[in-house]
Amino acid sequence: MRKIKTMLLLLLSLPLFFLLFWIFAVPGDVVRERIEKEINQTQGADLSVAFNGFRKGPFFNLAIDSLELYIADIPLLTINDVSARPSLSNILMGQLALSLTGKLGSGNILGVLAYPEGSMLRIVEADIGSVTYLKKLGIQGGGHLSAEADLNLKTDSVKVTFQIPDLNIHKSEVVIPLIETFHRIQGSLSITGNRIELDSVSLEGEKGYARLIGEITNGIARLKLEVMPEADKLSSLETMLITKYFVSPGYYVVPLEGSLRQ
Repeated sequence: MRKIKTMLLLLLSLPLFFLLFWIFAVPGDVVRERIEKEINQTQGADLSVAFNGFRKGPFFNLAIDSLELYIADIPLLTINDVSARPSLSNILMGQLALSLTGKLGSGNILGVLAYPEGSMLRIVEADIGSVTYLKKLGIQGGGHLSAEADLNLKTDSVKVTFQIPDLNIHKSEVVIPLIETFHRIQGSLSITGNRIELDSVSLEGEKGYARLIGEITNGIARLKLEVMPEADKLSSLETMLITKYFVSPGYYVVPLEGSLRQ
């Protein structure tokens, strides 16, 4: 009986031991550097992170003032007020995982970072001005982004579906015919290594429809905007601007190519 009591005491003391070890023996900088290293040096991936204001809390919690995401060394977005803690539901299924919350502009970030698979990140109604990558594309405007990203650590890939139902573009550094007339965008894209492939991206507006296709590799965009306008709704100036991209009646293709690293 004494042996059984001793064994039970040891088993019950293990969680306390690991908790004390986490609090007193594991420096926060070591945890931060380890996480950054694992993500930034993943073979074949060109997605990197940088933490600002990283703090280690009790019960294996983490708090981060801001988490900056990059792809091909180009700023993608910055998540603020990040909080992470062990995901008990995943752990009970035998999977290492952290549940994650944060803020992207005025929107919320929810997610689970699981190893080796099952990671996901959800963006809920974030203002598009907070997405740094759009600025690199030369696009300024308003609207709210909702998206869901599935991360596969085995293949170093990310699959993203998104929508902006209230798009309002104010300015585009690249001259894109009718771009300010589109007010809804939705689609999906894939990120593998340093390559972003637009699987299906559609735009809708009061003067027609459009589809964006192509890829961005190593920060070099090779995109095409296929525009299908309603001719009777175009002004004379809009008709003149789009004529140079004529392919066939009711179908125009606008090339969007160049470096995003500038």
